[in-house]
Amino acid sequence: MQVVIFNSGLGKRMEAATQGTHKAMVALEGHNETIFERQVRLLHEAGLKNFIITTGPFKEQIQAVFDKSCYQDCEVAFVENPLYATTNYIYSFYLARTLITDDILLLHGDLVFNRRFLQRILKAGNISCAAVDRKAALPEKDFKARVAGNLVKEVRVDIFDKDCFAFQPFYRLCLEDARAWLAEVVRFVERGETEVYAENALNKITESVQISEFSYADDFVAEIDTPEDLTLVSQKVRHFDLREQA
Repeated sequence: MQVVIFNSGLGKRMEAATQGTHKAMVALEGHNETIFERQVRLLHEAGLKNFIITTGPFKEQIQAVFDKSCYQDCEVAFVENPLYATTNYIYSFYLARTLITDDILLLHGDLVFNRRFLQRILKAGNISCAAVDRKAALPEKDFKARVAGNLVKEVRVDIFDKDCFAFQPFYRLCLEDARAWLAEVVRFVERGETEVYAENALNKITESVQISEFSYADDFVAEIDTPEDLTLVSQKVRHFDLREQA
């Protein structure tokens, strides 16, 4: 299995925290590692060693994480998005498309998750799935998923219906489904639609692929977009880390 992590964004909403620093390289408060260092550590501990990392600003900071001796057994491909300032991650996905040759975990570089969630989704079997929380309040400005049965039918920011639930961009995808999504990504990019979410392309194919909801209601998956998010997420994930050490 390959891991695809999008790290091409500017992180403008983090304000002073990202002046001279990549958003994913901001340290979690009260922790001894950055957002990205935590991701890589947990993924590697789970046995994942094949990484595709898209980059934009401060790419050297992202690349340096893999300089540690403990990651010498990893195969890492860095895919630079030279148009990071004017495109969304749909274009980074497009640039990485030829490197994807196996089932993938796909996630954003600003996501913080607990160990048990990762272990659970890796054991989900030969299915495609994505992170949904039916118990959480619908976020105002973040992704929601429209779910029918247990299948994700639409991922958008601006949906608030009764069949919509909190969603995080953490996917486990079979290679066939990843390629179907990428084929639609290519169509978007070739039409010049590079400032939209990759999920805009995903929404075009959800009737032909099956992506199951995978609950994180009793685990922790959250993105960090603002300084306030950084404080809140740092506090909340510490509870899960302490519990999982027991």
